[in-house]
Amino acid sequence: MVRRFPAPASDDVPSIPPADPPDIRNTPAPGSARAADVINILAACDASFVQHLGVMLVSLLESNPGETFRLFLITTADDAALEGLHEIGCRYGCTIELLATDGRAIEGLPVAGHISVASYLRLLMGELLPKEVDRILYLDSDIV
Repeated sequence: MVRRFPAPASDDVPSIPPADPPDIRNTPAPGSARAADVINILAACDASFVQHLGVMLVSLLESNPGETFRLFLITTADDAALEGLHEIGCRYGCTIELLATDGRAIEGLPVAGHISVASYLRLLMGELLPKEVDRILYLDSDIV
């Protein structure tokens, strides 16, 4: 049996103003929009997930045509694997900054099943992000 509870009458509910969402806009890439107009995004992937990251990025950019994004990508993928991302960035005017790592900092961590080296890459963000970035939104590479 499902019990449904009616919503309280509007005069029974105290008025609580909505909270302002956190502002994740920050420093623009050189030569791009003003700092207040840029949304910093962080993603992490290896070569096997670059295609999924591309789908996520296109979805993000198509769904937010009036926004300016700066994508920071922590990756162990080589330039050939990342060529498609470069094309997406050019097509949508999205700055993509590679935060390349050889993965030595996470060597020896357990890898099994769905936990890959790429799962640990986001842990390096504090060391790899430029110091002027004080706000960023992390997005998994496989969300759409």
